Amino acid sequence: MGNETVIADLGGTADSFEHPPDASQSYDTFRHRKYMQKVRRSGEDDTTDAVAERYAEWACQEVSTARGQPVDTMTIYRMYQPSPLDGDYDGLRKLTVIEWDCAAS
Repeated sequence: MGNETVIADLGGTADSFEHPPDASQSYDTFRHRKYMQKVRRSGEDDTTDAVAERYAEWACQEVSTARGQPVDTMTIYRMYQPSPLDGDYDGLRKLTVIEWDCAAS
């Protein structure tokens, strides 16, 4: 590149070179974030669904206690939005991690 080559001209825009917000801050602890990764990957490759199933059982109990009434079913989703290199965003994807019958557990 020659002298005075402009790589990015951010003046007058809302864009900057600052880091985006850290999504991991939405979790209470590092351990919780790591556990949720295990829940998401439960059942993939050669693992069983046991981690996601235990999490679903716990979530059913927590919601039932908080609302003071039983929960019939629960679906846990993973929200995902890829950032493609070509700039064409497909939008937000909602992937089912597990569907759980709370009444049966």
